[in-house]
Amino acid sequence: MHADQELLTKIALGDRRSYELLIGKYERQVYHFALRIVKQPEVAEEIKQDVFIKLWDFIKNDEPINSLSSWLFTVTKHLSLNALKAVASRKQRESNYATETDSEVHGEAAIFFKDYQFLFNELVERLPEKRKEIFRLKSQNGLSNHEIAGHLNISAHTVKNQLTKSYAFLRRALSYHLFLVILLMTTLLKTTGLG
Repeated sequence: MHADQELLTKIALGDRRSYELLIGKYERQVYHFALRIVKQPEVAEEIKQDVFIKLWDFIKNDEPINSLSSWLFTVTKHLSLNALKAVASRKQRESNYATETDSEVHGEAAIFFKDYQFLFNELVERLPEKRKEIFRLKSQNGLSNHEIAGHLNISAHTVKNQLTKSYAFLRRALSYHLFLVILLMTTLLKTTGLG
């Protein structure tokens, strides 16, 4: 469509108003298409946001788009199918974990979990203020990236970047602490003659 190409050209030049117009034109269609596949409104909402973030990045990288509607629905379908795979994979892991650990849960595990939760909260406190606020709105309040963006008056793309940085920091820090715990336990077992 000529109108779409005009918007895409303006977006490539950094016109955010054109980007907003384009989102307004297609967001309901993208959302409903995703919803038909994933059957979960909150997941469809996340997919919709990711589609338009990808579109922005795609345009800014000077990638050509011949038919915007085809591009949008191809990307939406791809992200929706990935979301379904991720949900199925997570359910399988949870099922396997539940089967393996049902008979092993006891008081020590609960204490370890509390300690780890305390450590996790301490690490969250070390995040920069704005990043911490975004992380808590996501993890504790369950807000979507779009809702957080509206709440803090920033772009959904900024929210996604900040969350990615938060997850990377927490993963690294938790991995390091877990390594120290394993090292300590191994040393203790050796010194007590149990290892």
